[in-house]
Amino acid sequence: MFSVDWSSEHTPEHCSHMEHIISVTVENKFGVLSRIAGLFSGRGFNIESLSVAPTLDSSMSQMTIVTSGDDRIIEQIVKQLNKLIDVIKVVDLNESDFVSRETASLKFIRGRRTGRRPCGLQISSALKWWIQPQQPTPSR
Repeated sequence: MFSVDWSSEHTPEHCSHMEHIISVTVENKFGVLSRIAGLFSGRGFNIESLSVAPTLDSSMSQMTIVTSGDDRIIEQIVKQLNKLIDVIKVVDLNESDFVSRETASLKFIRGRRTGRRPCGLQISSALKWWIQPQQPTPSR
């Protein structure tokens, strides 16, 4: 397994009609994700990406939502999220400078007959991706 990591910088002056990353801290309760997804679908907003993970405080979770729209639409989304009971904090990350980072995990299998490096490894070297080799698994 290999991890690919790239990042880009964003500044607020490029935020008129573009992707917005919204950070939402919520109570870690059953149904919260469903209510937030329902808020988006019920108002015709699209969630382009969604990531949810517990925080160090097990009573809360951190949601990262990527959506797109102009400033008026994003402002409406933030206001609607703040109205939900289980939402603790909402932050539109595009309102300040931030670094966006994406990670992809790819698995390349070395050909047994040729012993050559897979094409994916050659591409990753050309693009200067960070590579973490997977330890071989013991055969059973």
